[in-house]
Amino acid sequence: MLGTARSSSGRGKSKLEARPLAERVRHTVLRLARFLMKTKKPLNPFFPLLLVVGVVFAITACAYGVMTVNLLSPAQVMGEAPERGLVAFLDHHGVTLLLSELGVLAVFTFAAIGTDDYWMRRAVAAPAEEAAEA
Repeated sequence: MLGTARSSSGRGKSKLEARPLAERVRHTVLRLARFLMKTKKPLNPFFPLLLVVGVVFAITACAYGVMTVNLLSPAQVMGEAPERGLVAFLDHHGVTLLLSELGVLAVFTFAAIGTDDYWMRRAVAAPAEEAAEA
């Protein structure tokens, strides 16, 4: 059972085991958070670029989907001209725009993966160089 575990010595519960489950979980999460804060990973400059391009791609894909559904209305099938603005632009250039954004996203993804080791080595080498200079 969960609440009946004993320490390895068999003499009773340890200090942590005597606490309620919620408090033990909180304690473990706080220890994990402290550990993660100590191990700060350097920022790969391609990650923010990936974020921006990914958000733009998601917005464009959603707009293209909405445009496609809107153009399926019976009035559009009868020959009425499409609306102006974003819908007309996506109607004419939507596929090209989506494929271009997908290409940029792929290039930035490969660049981020390919240079990740470089940024890690650079971050490790910087403190070593500062220590050597001092």
